[in-house]
Formats: sequence, structure tokens, C-alpha cells
Amino acid sequence: MKFLVLILTLTITPSFAGKLDQTVAETSQLRQEVELISLEVENLKKGQQAEMDVYIQRDQELTAQILKEKFRQEQFNTQIQLGKKKLESYSIKTINKLSVLWLRDFWTKYEMSLDRAHPLYASKLKDRVQKLKMDFEQKKISYEHALLQTWFVLENDLNKSQEADFSLSPLQVREKLYHVEMVRLGRTKGYFRTAEGQYGQLHFNNQWELIFYDDASSKKMIETLLTQFKQQQKTGLYQLPGINL
Repeated sequence: MKFLVLILTLTITPSFAGKLDQTVAETSQLRQEVELISLEVENLKKGQQAEMDVYIQRDQELTAQILKEKFRQEQFNTQIQLGKKKLESYSIKTINKLSVLWLRDFWTKYEMSLDRAHPLYASKLKDRVQKLKMDFEQKKISYEHALLQTWFVLENDLNKSQEADFSLSPLQVREKLYHVEMVRLGRTKGYFRTAEGQYGQLHFNNQWELIFYDDASSKKMIETLLTQFKQQQKTGLYQLPGINL
């Protein structure tokens, strides 16, 4: 009887051990698969979190930009109100001929000063002054309103005179029309490239004239200026024919 039990035990043990090894192997493989899935899930979560962080950052930037623009608008509105109050504080109740003559004389002198300003810069300001004069003569606006609008034109002129910008537009000089890419520097300076590939500078000498540059060095300087401004890269040190910025 003991002998039979031993034989039975010896017969069952190898079979059970084989199944156990298979179960261990399957369990190990399953664990590896679970770990791989877990790693993929973790990587997906990190990717989504990174994308979410980008969206959050963009939202914060847009919110900040909106607040900045709102603040600028409020500042502008405040300036308008201050201007109105300033005019009201003068208590201009009666308008005499001298007041009107003074205003008309001022417009005439200011338009003459715009003749010495960059043509692309001055044209819009001239248009605004012309409209002011017409509206005032046709009694569409009051004397006080005309003074206030004149003040706004002068303030705009002052701001633009301290700026530089890029434009692509026609330019008429001495009855000749040019199509140019130009960077305006302040109130009087301007460097350009014509549609025909000529490089030069807008210059005032009793009247407006174009100075063309043929040397490679000057052309390269102007081309660099135009390219940088066209790409909205307005800061930096520029070397230009005749001046350094």
C-alpha cells in the first residue's frame, strides 16, 4: 500500500510542476503587459498635461492681452475726458472773429509744417485737418470741438514722430510715382526699395527728393532694415547710409 502511494505521488508531481511553471510564466507575461499599458497610460497623461499647460498658458497670455488693451482704452477715454474738461474750464462762451482767425491761421501754419514731414506720414494728418476745416466752415462742429480735435491731431503727430514703421505703398515725388517698400524713421527720415529693385533714402532739401544708392554696402544696410521691420523685429542697432540707429 505504501509503495502504491509513492508511485502515485511520483506520477502526479511532474505534471503539477509543469502546470505551475506555465501559470507562473503566463502571470509574468500578464504583469509585463499590465506594466506596459500602465506606462503608455502614464505617457498619455503626461502628454495631455503638457498640452493642457500650453492651453492654460495661452489663455493666461490672451487674458493679459485683453486686460492690457482694456487698460489702454480706458487711458484713451480718460485723455478724452480730461481734454473736454480742460476746454470747458476755459469757459469759452463767446467766439469772436479773432478766435476764429487764430484757429484758421494755426491750421494754415500747421499744414505748411506737414509739407516738411514724411509724405506717407503727413498725408493722413493733412486729411484730418482738411476735414476739420470743412466741418468747421460748414458749422457741423463747434469752435470748442474744433479745438479739441486739433489737439488730438497734434497729439497723434507727436506720438508718430517718435515711432518707426514699415509700409508698402505708392510714393509720389516731383510728379513721379514710385511703388516702394519703406521704413519710416520718425517725422522726416525714410529708407526704401522700389518695385524695380532700386535702394535709396527719402530726403528733404527745400522739396522732397529721392537719393539712390548703387554701392553694395548701402543696399545691404537698407535691405536688412526693410527685412527686419517687415518681420516685426523693430529693435536693434542698425547701420544705415548717413546715420546710425
